[in-house]
Amino acid sequence: MHNSSILRYLLLIAIVFLLYSCSPPTSTLLTTSHTGGTVTGVLLTGSPANPPVGMPVYLGEVLLANGTPALASLDKQTAPSTLIQPNGRFVFVNVPPGTYSLIVDMVIHTIILRDPATGGDILVDVKEGETIDLGTLTFPDLSLTPQP
Repeated sequence: MHNSSILRYLLLIAIVFLLYSCSPPTSTLLTTSHTGGTVTGVLLTGSPANPPVGMPVYLGEVLLANGTPALASLDKQTAPSTLIQPNGRFVFVNVPPGTYSLIVDMVIHTIILRDPATGGDILVDVKEGETIDLGTLTFPDLSLTPQP
């Protein structure tokens, strides 16, 4: 790659980052009033395992086909969202009742997370006033940094 190509590539990444950072998701803070459920857990990636601090995570609505989970839908403007804390913890509060999938958002793409132990879907069934703790989810082979 020529120096000018590298500079253009870095400039493009910087522009995308700036545009993205202008409207990050609002971190959900734990409150005492419940108008929905609470979903919490810890997310760690890489080897050795570290939290992807500040990474936006969403709960994408799971759409059903004949009563079976078919796909996850994500509208970043309306979906429950939060940011990964320095200890890896994430907390969603006041989540409307429904079935959700845990989604990590990056500038370039989004990843629907699967259970690291089983490889199956992580489906979160939220009920009014209920707290769901997903525990610690460790993904040693998952890189949450964009690859060139």
